[in-house]
Amino acid sequence: MIAEQAAPGGGADTETVLRIVARLTGIIRGECAAIRDNPAADLSGFVEAKNRCLYELELAVGDDRSILTHAHAKTAFGQLREAVALNESLLQAHIVAVGDAIGVVEELSGAMPSDGTYGNPARAKPAAYL
Repeated sequence: MIAEQAAPGGGADTETVLRIVARLTGIIRGECAAIRDNPAADLSGFVEAKNRCLYELELAVGDDRSILTHAHAKTAFGQLREAVALNESLLQAHIVAVGDAIGVVEELSGAMPSDGTYGNPARAKPAAYL
């Protein structure tokens, strides 16, 4: 463990911050793996866990941003930054894929005969002809 503790005067506890950052990095990497393994995976648990870690990190750091200059913290935050960048790209690809699927469904539903209630009104037939 890192021997450095809270600075006199109430600064951030380095060990606590590093533990939270490591946990957050692990959660994000886990979400990345879940997206890769199953694009239809329920990610709500990851979202909740990330939010909880971010809240804990904000509490642990508080107003003392000097911890960000600590060598171990720089390394930990660098790893977190890499995990977040990968997470962002995977989530963006996931969003695009969902949008593509919605587009296909909309296109198919618009091509289907309809009474005008759903689908493409231009292709709608009066209810008497259904």
